[in-house]
Amino acid sequence: MKMNLYLKSRQLINFIKGIVFLNIFFLVGTFIFNNYYFNILNSTWQDGSQIKYILLEFCLARENVLATWYSSMVFFSVGIIFFICYLIKQKDLSKKYNNILSFGWLVFSGIFVLLSLDEMASLHERLGNITDINPLPDLASGWVALLGIPIALVAGFMIWFCLLQVKRAPVAAFFTIAGVLVFLSIPVQEYYEMHSWQTANNSESWKRPVGFLLLEEGSELFGATLMMVSGLLFAYNLSTDKKFTLGSSFVLKFQLDKRNILFQYAAGSVVLFLLMVTIVNNDLLNIEGEISDLGKRENWFPAVSAFLCSLLCLYLYFKDSFFNSPKIFLYLSAFSLLISAFYGSDLYNYMYSPFSSNYKIFIFAFLSFITLGLAIKMFISMKDRYDRTAILLWAFLLILAFGIGTWFAAALVFMGFAFLSLLLIYRITTVPVVSGSRVVGSH
Repeated sequence: MKMNLYLKSRQLINFIKGIVFLNIFFLVGTFIFNNYYFNILNSTWQDGSQIKYILLEFCLARENVLATWYSSMVFFSVGIIFFICYLIKQKDLSKKYNNILSFGWLVFSGIFVLLSLDEMASLHERLGNITDINPLPDLASGWVALLGIPIALVAGFMIWFCLLQVKRAPVAAFFTIAGVLVFLSIPVQEYYEMHSWQTANNSESWKRPVGFLLLEEGSELFGATLMMVSGLLFAYNLSTDKKFTLGSSFVLKFQLDKRNILFQYAAGSVVLFLLMVTIVNNDLLNIEGEISDLGKRENWFPAVSAFLCSLLCLYLYFKDSFFNSPKIFLYLSAFSLLISAFYGSDLYNYMYSPFSSNYKIFIFAFLSFITLGLAIKMFISMKDRYDRTAILLWAFLLILAFGIGTWFAAALVFMGFAFLSLLLIYRITTVPVVSGSRVVGSH
């Protein structure tokens, strides 16, 4: 099935501006929280008012908060964009060279999906502290030595890969190289920071300079933003021979084979579920007692599942669909994004803590009410019994997850949105979407 994604250049520019604004917003939030915690509370969490819990959510240097969820979803979005490059390149596999380039985009996508997982699950910190494989177990910066070689190899591959296409898309290649160089600076920054800490006159009282913190977190966000821009420009250049200008329409053309895309998504969901069970129950990675403030590994999976569903719903909203009321997609997209943030920032675990026990019933009722309302609306709009079954299963898994407090709640949410996304992908590749008043549809 041929698909076209249309976006006006002004809309694209506004989207990038929005990402830049959010990057700055969370960097400012990071600065405010650190100033409040170190200078006003004197590093004593027990002091201060309840506002500290609000400020904490906007600090990029902390785990299991809204800011970390945002950073992870930025990486995941870059992975999606490069996957679209892969889909676009799939249309022309008549030459072996094109086939190699096609799977190169798939490697790009996988790299940023892995970075998204690492951002929320603290994988490199965990690996760096497994003494059996860490070449420098006595150093806090041991993970730099452990991962230095694969990081260099990945960076070299990315630069080489974009240089192959520099003649076709020089601006996109420039953004890619700039983004890679920004990312390469992060291990150097962390090594220098650790060296400063270890060589300080009084290392026990040493405090991380806020400048180091903002530089590192800003490098991650803006490095990902540069890669996002490069991915969009590469996708445009792969779709058309025209050069992108500020006055041109941003059009992405690619093909989806229904059977292949459904199989790939279903297989990918199964692999992610098995990965979730593996890393959550892996004793080697279970080092919460040794290091404070590590990301909870299970939270990434429901976050990306709901986030992807939100994007699919948003895509369908901006088209004339098979539903009588397309606004249901907008509501479902917003709700999916809310659930992605709710689980990605670990807010759902507050429902089962003594601090929020008074709000547990209210939160459960609120989320369940919205889930049921959306499910009923979707159920009425759909006529196919398989569609209706998927909707009922989605609603059942979510409401069940809202009512339990174990790590498996995250798995239930992941499965619920995986089923819903599979249904949406099936409908996108099955039912013709006619061009409408909002955006021109697929053909």
